[in-house]
Formats: sequence, structure tokens, C-alpha cells
Amino acid sequence: MKALALACVLAVAPAAAQDVRDALKAGDLICEFGEGAPRTSALLLVYETVTAHSAQVLSTHAPGRRPVRVKATDEAVHFIERVGPSFRVTTLTACERHALRGGVPTCVRYAAKHAWHFDARALTDPDRAFADLPAGIAAGRCEPSRPYPARPPTRPNEGHVRSASEPHRRAGAVTGLGLQGEKSFCWA
Repeated sequence: MKALALACVLAVAPAAAQDVRDALKAGDLICEFGEGAPRTSALLLVYETVTAHSAQVLSTHAPGRRPVRVKATDEAVHFIERVGPSFRVTTLTACERHALRGGVPTCVRYAAKHAWHFDARALTDPDRAFADLPAGIAAGRCEPSRPYPARPPTRPNEGHVRSASEPHRRAGAVTGLGLQGEKSFCWA
């Protein structure tokens, strides 16, 4: 029985790790870390232009955008900002909430931890550096700024830009000329 339980855990672990790595496809992430009472944020971070290797971060604790290294491992995704000799690290550890988007289960909220420390292993072995952090690091969550893909058209030709020679399909359509007068557009 224990072997079956272990096999189930091992089968789910790669799927959970993939959920977290899917954050790299989100584009932008909004993260909040609280202290004390629920629904209060001590720190808000916005990670922009997230790729497999880098991102930019905006923080409520410092002005301006700053570069961040991104390290995706089998265990988590780490966003690592070097601040002098120290490191500010946000680690996505699991998917907390899924939603169906286009028929595909998509993670729309990630469990996250944030720490500010001096462990240089954050750059070379971020999982080990994370495991050695004290238990009191800030807990929070991150969500994609656009967790839902663009809605596909539900009617034929919805969102279609008509040319000047194309007949209007609906009465009451609004038309106009483009900047150079070369194209006509219509909102139905």
C-alpha cells in the first residue's frame, strides 16, 4: 500500500512542477506577500516580460524596474534579484488554483515565498538555497496579469476588419477612413 501511495505522489510531482513552470508563459506576474491580518500586503511585486531566463521587477519597496534572473528547476521557479551582496528571491512553489481556459486546465494562482538573504547559492543552486532558508520567510501568492487567453470569436466574422469594397453585413454599422484615407474600417 505504501508503494502505491509513493507511486501516486511521484506521478503527481512532475505535473505539479510543470504547473509552476507554466508561469514562465504568463508574460507578467503580480505577486503579493502579506504580514499579519489577512488581506493586507506588506510587499507587492510585478514581474514583467517573464521569460525562461529573465524578467523585470517593479516593487512597492523600491522605485523603478530592475532586472531579475529566472531559474526554473524541477522543484520551483525562482526570480532572483541581486541587490549588492544580497539577493531578493521570489520562489513559486505550487499551483493553488486552476481554471479551464479554452478547455485546458490553466494555473491562475501560484503559492509563493519571498526572502532577502546573502546566500550566493541562489544563483547556482536556488532549490538548495531556498531549502536552507528559515521557516519565517514571507508567504504569498502570484497570479498572471492575464490568466485568460484572448476570447476566440463567437460569431462569424466577429472582430473582422472589412475593406471598403466589402458590403456591410449589419445595419447601423459605424464606418470611417483610416489615417491616410486608404482603408475603411467598420465596427459591427
